Amino acid sequence: MPKHAIVIGGSMSGLLAARVLARHFERVTVVERDRFPTERPEFRKGVPQSHHHHIMLVRGRDLMEEFFPGFDAELAALGAPLVDYTNDCALIAPAGQVPRFPSNLKIRPCRRTLIDWVVRGRLLAMTNITFLESTRVSQWVTDASNARVLGVKLEGVGADGACPTTLLADLVVDASGRTSRTPEWLKSLGYAAPDEQVVNSFIGYASRLYKKPANFKGKFRAVEVASQPPHNPRAAGLWEVEGERWLLTLIGAAKEYPPTDESGFLEFARSLSDPLIYESVRSAEPLSSIHGHRGTENRWRHYERLQRFPKGLVVMGDGVCAFNPIYGQGMTLAAMGAEALNDTLFRALRAGDHELANLARPFHAKLNKNIGPAWLLATSDDFRWPSTVGGKPDWLTRLSYRYIDLLTPLSLTSSEVVEAFLSVANMVKSPAALLHPRILGQLLVSTVRRPAASPRQNEAPRPS
Repeated sequence: MPKHAIVIGGSMSGLLAARVLARHFERVTVVERDRFPTERPEFRKGVPQSHHHHIMLVRGRDLMEEFFPGFDAELAALGAPLVDYTNDCALIAPAGQVPRFPSNLKIRPCRRTLIDWVVRGRLLAMTNITFLESTRVSQWVTDASNARVLGVKLEGVGADGACPTTLLADLVVDASGRTSRTPEWLKSLGYAAPDEQVVNSFIGYASRLYKKPANFKGKFRAVEVASQPPHNPRAAGLWEVEGERWLLTLIGAAKEYPPTDESGFLEFARSLSDPLIYESVRSAEPLSSIHGHRGTENRWRHYERLQRFPKGLVVMGDGVCAFNPIYGQGMTLAAMGAEALNDTLFRALRAGDHELANLARPFHAKLNKNIGPAWLLATSDDFRWPSTVGGKPDWLTRLSYRYIDLLTPLSLTSSEVVEAFLSVANMVKSPAALLHPRILGQLLVSTVRRPAASPRQNEAPRPS
């Protein structure tokens, strides 16, 4: 068994990486520049988007239960509700509200701070995981030929008032997120930096926590109002979270950023294509100030394409691919990345590669397979906004536009289409589920019956 692994960053990806590394290494050290809350779940500056709504998708919920048995029951005990995505959520598409019906697509919505609190509590109970807080990684330690990363150089005071200047390890995992310095450090050692794809539709958020009214009569536990590219860039999500509270996140694409002042925030909610959210919160008691967030571009660093890469190092999480958060994929992809790391480590050690010399290439390739479908989903609507920058949609993306445009009207009448869409969005099924013969049959019938549309009606605009 290898002796020591280092995780750079206490993000969700870093915390889950530590969980799987603890299965394969004698000890694991998580180096985090921030300080974690100790008394209760609280916001910390290292996770600036945690004021806003996060969704642990169905696939992510299943993986969290595998990593931490009893995790779901722990969230329930802390007040997180159980929500049937198709039955308890009012999903409002541009053409109207989709049908509601019971399904197995169940999630447990709660604030990001609570999820981080529970995950870190589980890790603190593991004797072979150590946290170094208020500590920064300033550079890697490498061998004389720069062929292998041997550890990291540290700066900062550490949680206990001091920390070593150098920490050695058999494996270093960079989970430091969007601000990862791995590309520049690779170049400083004579390696190529990874190719990057960036797609930016200039999305912004504004969020507020409310007390759910005691006499509330609405028959929903969540509301999602979709935008409509290229005409209406405004969207929102209102979700019941732990403690009988609501978390409202207003979303604006194409630089239509929601305001963070009192009157502007409510006016943005009132301007949504459906009044349900505004009518629900306009007299509800606010429990927090209004928090805004931008910097939500999609960024994919293609480490899997590099011909040369140092041994003893892998990159995961937002340091590889950071998504426009509108589809709530981040935490679930972090869990899928941890699963990929676990599988790759298991195969390497079983094959006798105890120095982990051949870990990075298969791991980054496996991670890439997870990212592909999520990237297509995250960027498909982004490309429809005329102000989007970052290239043009390829032929596959354009073909998917055409197909989704044909399929979307069926979501107002077909529960099977709704469940297929949400199963793909929740990462429990691949996009191929939308090509099931029964769905294709429904589409064929509806297309024959539907009046012919103008040739330009469904055409996606070219991004600038």
